[in-house]
Amino acid sequence: MTERGERPTFRRDLRERSLRAVWLRRSLSRQYGSNDFRRVIDDVLGFEEQWRGCLRPDVNSPLLLPESAFDADPSVRDTWLRAHDVVVEHDNIDAVGQSIRRFGRVHRRESGWLDSRRLRFKRGAPHGMHGLPGWRTQKFGLRLPSGFHFDVNHERGKSFRLSDQNGARHRFDAYTNVDPHGFIRGGD
Repeated sequence: MTERGERPTFRRDLRERSLRAVWLRRSLSRQYGSNDFRRVIDDVLGFEEQWRGCLRPDVNSPLLLPESAFDADPSVRDTWLRAHDVVVEHDNIDAVGQSIRRFGRVHRRESGWLDSRRLRFKRGAPHGMHGLPGWRTQKFGLRLPSGFHFDVNHERGKSFRLSDQNGARHRFDAYTNVDPHGFIRGGD
């Protein structure tokens, strides 16, 4: 449990790791075991069930694209943020689901995901083991298959620049691999 003043930092840390948390009123702990307590817990569990059914990604979801590296169209750029914050919005699960579907219509191609710079993000053949901190083995509640990453190249074979999870820009002449959190895994 964090103090209220620490909550923004804690939430930012969770968001950077694509983890979610449900905040309950501190006063609820005094009602433990009561009907009010059970009602709040039932509401939270119902919300989580709805979230899992509508928003939790699968391996083909745009939510798995690395936010730092993928240049989304302005009309859908806030999709990741909305998916992170839906726990606060409770009543907007359907709207966030529509945003995810709209993202797919804007950026999904037969050859993979195409961003605004014409960079193609295609799900790569899994290779390599995670060997990573636990939070990097999942995104938005989905446990990532070991070695999950995107092969990235320019649609027209041009060199390109890509930002990693820390915002550092890297130049590639042909391709790179990047994981869903924006960690770059080699390239040329």
